[in-house]
Amino acid sequence: MLRRIPLAALLILGCSTSPTAAPDAAVTPMDAPADVPHVAHDAGVDADAPRVPRPSDRCPDGGALPYPEVPEISFETPLPDLTLPSSDGPLRLGRYYTPCAAEPRLLVVRLMAAWSGPSQHHAAHTRRLLELPEASRLDVVDVLLSAADNQPPDDRDLADWRARYDAPPTALARSDAPTWRALSIGPQHLPLLLLVDPRTMGYLKFFDAPDTHDLPYEVADALARLDRRARPTRPARARYDDRLPLDAWEMVQAMVPRARPPADPTNAFADDPRAAALGRALFFDPRLSASGEVACARCHDPATGLADGNARSTGVALGDRNAPSVLAASGQRWQFWDGRADSAWMQALGPFENPREMGFTRLGVAQAIAQRYATEYTAVYGALPPLGDRARFPAAGMPGQPDWEAMSADDRRAVDRIFTNVGKSIAAFERTVTQGESPFDRYARGEIGALSVAARDGLGIYFESGCAQCHHGPSLSDDSFHNIHFDSGRVDQQPDLGRFEGVDALRGSPFRADGVFSDSPSTGAHLRRLTPVESMRGQFHTPSLRNVSRTGPWGHGGTFNNLRELITHYAEGRDRRGDLRTTGELDPAIGPFHRVESTITSLMALLQSFAAPPVVP
Repeated sequence: MLRRIPLAALLILGCSTSPTAAPDAAVTPMDAPADVPHVAHDAGVDADAPRVPRPSDRCPDGGALPYPEVPEISFETPLPDLTLPSSDGPLRLGRYYTPCAAEPRLLVVRLMAAWSGPSQHHAAHTRRLLELPEASRLDVVDVLLSAADNQPPDDRDLADWRARYDAPPTALARSDAPTWRALSIGPQHLPLLLLVDPRTMGYLKFFDAPDTHDLPYEVADALARLDRRARPTRPARARYDDRLPLDAWEMVQAMVPRARPPADPTNAFADDPRAAALGRALFFDPRLSASGEVACARCHDPATGLADGNARSTGVALGDRNAPSVLAASGQRWQFWDGRADSAWMQALGPFENPREMGFTRLGVAQAIAQRYATEYTAVYGALPPLGDRARFPAAGMPGQPDWEAMSADDRRAVDRIFTNVGKSIAAFERTVTQGESPFDRYARGEIGALSVAARDGLGIYFESGCAQCHHGPSLSDDSFHNIHFDSGRVDQQPDLGRFEGVDALRGSPFRADGVFSDSPSTGAHLRRLTPVESMRGQFHTPSLRNVSRTGPWGHGGTFNNLRELITHYAEGRDRRGDLRTTGELDPAIGPFHRVESTITSLMALLQSFAAPPVVP
């Protein structure tokens, strides 16, 4: 009996990475008959091999039966005749139903999430599927189940996906994960590939996170089953370092740090060395705080991986959250645990006016620039307004305070511009901070001995257990949001709503990427369709794993004191709904994996291999 996993189980990360034949009920009547031998066959399906005619059960006496009525998706029944939204109009799966075809085609349905590392890798290597000798007999349908921010996709997300992974011969549609939740007999990876017989719309095979290098065999085998030919023998699977499938090794090679962070069109001064020099001075200046003792570097210390080593950060008062490292900030779309900033320069502004962090005001920042950094500032940004005129520009003030509200709109705008430029200077400095070369980076460049045996074993587990679904790419982060059911760190012991509240904070800020202070407002056009929805409750930004062994305690509330505790939480994958320290639905992307002492020890060794001191100019 098919075991069904509640919620969107096909998104759950698991341990099996090998292709799986669908249960017997799912593949009948197209399961390979016993009289067709399974013989060695090295190069796909032999076009000259004799075929064994076998009419479809859906084509009695040469007349096609209607598409089978199926109420929901299940491996026990054919694929339902779903109609999915696509950028080219509704895509009906029934268009692929050909019960009387003399030469059956093979329908390949690929379910993916835009934040998933293996999904991205698979999409980037679609040519390995489309350039097969048998490709003329394939119909490929890509279904996007989740957008880059881990929300249901819309048509713009389809356009973004197509622009990034151009594979015109494939059809591209979108759906929601719960529609497909029954397609699980255990924890799954993404992408999930379904090989479907278009004559019956029954499943031949399914694969969780298949290696693209295995596709020639799998397609040849499926077509041999359709044609009732001798089936090929699976070739030996090549592995790098006797541990990693070739797709995993290719993903590892893409995990080395970038030589330079990606461009930020919203900050015209991002790569101006004068702005970076000013930003460096501001980053380490504690006078830009109410107490005169709290600098940016208080919570983002190079000695502790650009975090602070505390469970929760203390500025002028104790905060509710752990300070994330800013090492990878320049390469991320979203900032803060809750994503309430959408650029590095906007993030740099937040702590100044936070009453628990620096407790300062934007007028106070502007006055400090005029008094201590006027020469450096004007060399980059031009003349300052007459900030010494206290009738127009008080010593301190921010929105909501009387002195600020008494100012003219033009003077408030002038101060906001100075405040913005302070953030852009700090962001320019952060772009010059680079990741030192870690043992993992040397391994990724081909130096196998750079990692211990335990760390290399841990790397295999990293891919098998699904860590690379969310922690991938140069920053080792999907730059998305997930609910992991970590404990809240709030001082009042209430649940932390995370992204649910962060979206409103972002939408209410004038410093957004699409705002008047952005140097490229069109870059932030996506913000206009961003609204808080219930699924965001309890979601937090995926942190980078760069220097993770040096940035503890861990979690947005700083509630994990060592890596063993952190790994154990993921391994258990417990749904803690009802626990007052958490909120929202556990992300179905977080599922249990095989937890034994050697697994934890090996993963700890791997995480430690990500460490290298940041290089601060």
